[in-house]
Amino acid sequence: MQDTKLFMLLRSIDKKNYSKLLNFLKSPYFNKSEKILELIKYILNYAPNYEAKQLSKEAMFKAMFPKEKFEDVKLRRLNSKALKLVEQFILQIQMEEDELTQHHLMTKYYATHELDYFFKSRIKSWEGLIKKQSGKIYFFENYIMASQKAEYHNKLFFKKMYMNTKKGIEDEVVNVIDALHSFYLFEMLSFNCFLSQLYSTFNKKIEMSLLKHFMDYCTEEDIQRHPIISLYYQSVLLLQNREEKDYLKLKEVIQDFEINEWNKYILMNMYKILENYAIKKMGEGESRYGQELLELYKYEIEQKLVFENGYFFPVKFRNITIIGLRVGENEWVENFIQKYYQTLPINQLPELYHYCLGLVYLKQRRYQEITDMLMTTSEGKDAFVMFDIKRLQLMMYYETDEIDLLDSMMNAFRVLVFRDKFLSQGPKEANQNFINMLYRLVRFQPNDQTKIENMEEELKSSKLFCNQEWLLEKVQELAPKQRQKSR
Repeated sequence: MQDTKLFMLLRSIDKKNYSKLLNFLKSPYFNKSEKILELIKYILNYAPNYEAKQLSKEAMFKAMFPKEKFEDVKLRRLNSKALKLVEQFILQIQMEEDELTQHHLMTKYYATHELDYFFKSRIKSWEGLIKKQSGKIYFFENYIMASQKAEYHNKLFFKKMYMNTKKGIEDEVVNVIDALHSFYLFEMLSFNCFLSQLYSTFNKKIEMSLLKHFMDYCTEEDIQRHPIISLYYQSVLLLQNREEKDYLKLKEVIQDFEINEWNKYILMNMYKILENYAIKKMGEGESRYGQELLELYKYEIEQKLVFENGYFFPVKFRNITIIGLRVGENEWVENFIQKYYQTLPINQLPELYHYCLGLVYLKQRRYQEITDMLMTTSEGKDAFVMFDIKRLQLMMYYETDEIDLLDSMMNAFRVLVFRDKFLSQGPKEANQNFINMLYRLVRFQPNDQTKIENMEEELKSSKLFCNQEWLLEKVQELAPKQRQKSR
């Protein structure tokens, strides 16, 4: 019974709205069946999991119709009626929370009944609310509002032939066209940005002729039409051209962009584009982009673009630690970890905190502190962090020359990675390559310059490695004398 549409819908309702739902069902205007109210009350007694045996078909039927013999059809009909009323309730809640839709419906009502004062007052309020929106909502609502104003003026002119409305109609039609053009520009640019990111991230190109030539048709006037349009235009240029001038221009446009709660997610996406460009440049050997990437992260922290629902993004927390250590800002990284680790999601603590702090200690050769810390660290619920912790232990054993422990754990780690069914192909491959390279490091024969060069070349290739920088550092330490002579 618990897998019916009614149960699925009830599961989606926030617990704080249960009393509202019951009050809604008590209203004779909405609900004329006492049985439906009884049914929902009965079900909500077992919320939010709805797994109790009292929610079987037979138990529910007996509770609703205690003196009757079980009839599946009768229960299904009651459920169906209840489902429609719950849907109606959800619409009611959505309407209460969605001011934009309220404005849309009320202006339409006032226009239909030619209530001029109410129409103009509602439009003014709607305009104020639209200004607080960003992205698609801003452009779409602007277009809808302009269309309603034009339709209203058009109705007044043709119905009453008010000559003084003629100019108003012309102005409103221009506004509609202008709003539609802005909406079109934004949508085309946002789709372009999305598809370009897909190609950039997964090397997967989607051919769409309209999008392919769209950028060529954008004029300077189009680009400067609105700050968000300028932002998306510049981001698409960077994603498609991958040139430094486009990277610098996007940074400039972003810095001029007002940061507020309505455009936060747009900016987070833009910074992700900048980050990916910097990461790619680092992968191409341009080490100066390491510091550039860290500066991007620092700005995002300052502007609170690294949080969602009050929690620090775990992946970004980890990446900031790795990049900060890579460019040598060890003290800043340690201060960063101590300042923000308590803002990590609960399911990431303390494991991710210990892993990041462990990387700092590894860099500072504070091996005993790593050992003491990991003794209090469980494997946790996150598979990625679990593998991070195990690699940290392997690196520590290598650094402290604990060969027996290292050898035993390398074998166990290889088996663990091989058998894991939850890691996707990329992370699995990166972990496997890490352990394979570590095996080669441990079994390396002194003064074999060719093997050193092969390992170094492999680590600098496009091949995926976890803790790639550490591995490269260890390879380069194998033959310092030969390297010095070559220099």
